Amino acid sequence: MELDSLQQLRELPADDLRQKTTALRKELFMLRINQVSGRVERPSQFRELRRQLARMLTVLGQQTRQAPPAAKVSQPPARRTGAKRSTARKTAVGKSAS
Repeated sequence: MELDSLQQLRELPADDLRQKTTALRKELFMLRINQVSGRVERPSQFRELRRQLARMLTVLGQQTRQAPPAAKVSQPPARRTGAKRSTARKTAVGKSAS
């Protein structure tokens, strides 16, 4: 996979970035397997892949923080009625044990 510039990464949609990070993780995994079997010609690939993955994850995190939050439906806070939870739990446990 070629090294993408930071500007190119920022222009990509989040779904494409997620796909690229998945592909990089698989590539890094395969490189580790090849290292164990002694077939790695360029050990510097580890550093390159890790840094490229970190760049992508950083841009992805920035995009998710900048995305407008989903519209929340305003609901009143839930109210507790009746007995306290701890009392209700004791009662429920006592009934099931009988």
